[in-house]
Amino acid sequence: MAMSQKQIDELLLDKDNIQAEAQSSDASKAKNSPKKSVVKPYNFLAPQRYQKEQIKMLDNVFDNFARFVGSQLTSMLRISCTARIVGTTEMKFRDYNTQIGDSSLIGIIEFESPENWPDRKTELMVLERPISFALMDYLLGGDGTCYNIDREYTEIEMDILENIIKQFAPPKNNIWNNYAPDMKRNLQMIETNLRMIQSIPADETIVVLDLELEIKGLHGLLQLVLPSPTMDAFLNIFSSKALAVKKEDEDEELVLRKRNILDSIKDTPLTVTGVLGTTEIQVQELLELQPGDIFLLNDASKDQSVHIKVEDDVWFKGKIGVHKKNYAVKVTETLNHR
Repeated sequence: MAMSQKQIDELLLDKDNIQAEAQSSDASKAKNSPKKSVVKPYNFLAPQRYQKEQIKMLDNVFDNFARFVGSQLTSMLRISCTARIVGTTEMKFRDYNTQIGDSSLIGIIEFESPENWPDRKTELMVLERPISFALMDYLLGGDGTCYNIDREYTEIEMDILENIIKQFAPPKNNIWNNYAPDMKRNLQMIETNLRMIQSIPADETIVVLDLELEIKGLHGLLQLVLPSPTMDAFLNIFSSKALAVKKEDEDEELVLRKRNILDSIKDTPLTVTGVLGTTEIQVQELLELQPGDIFLLNDASKDQSVHIKVEDDVWFKGKIGVHKKNYAVKVTETLNHR
């Protein structure tokens, strides 16, 4: 049966409406369905060397460094610059070597510490090539647009970049001031090929901190690479400092708790009794006592001293006397009471 053009158009229109309704229904289901959490697989054949708490502590320390880098760039370029930590990754150095390629500038930094470390502790500072060219463009009077350059650095550019990297590794005002004030970070050399660095073995575990730099709308990464010997030494310093601070806080908390306890019991009423002596009588004798009757004290002290009891415990010794026409007890001795 032949179909007219009008019938064909109506069938095509119905088909488009059905597809649009199906897509709208799928989108609605996807919107209303709960989001699935992303699970990162764990490789049991290559377990992580450092725990999440240790990595988090490292992030807190390097927050100071990120602020320092941002202020240094702002002062150097005379424009608003920011730096912040965007990620921390643990991996093998050979894997990082494969990822980084030959398109970055690498500063090799050595630490000096009064801890008398038996071997050198190093750190790599890796700056992306576009960021490095943008920095030089600003420093030489440009507007920072000349950063998509794919070539090797000239000797003059290497000297400029070395001075820039030195600004991030000063001997003073470094990120370790709160933990190791005498530690220094010195730039040893700069390199453009990560494969030329032989001080870190290929199978060495490293921790890479990604700092995102923003320079007038341009975003790039400054990466800090910490080999495991350096990382272990830092964690020992951080842990000892954290324990010292925690102990100091605990001592202050204990003193405060004792003070609060003493303040809370100062207004507690207590019964104080002066005991000159004691005796024992029968109930019948007690019922027959009349005013003027006399009974002897069995354990009265010869010096007529009085035992002063607080509640049920003897705390002091004293003597009976008169004060302003009232009987009173004068404390003469304090007993060792705990």
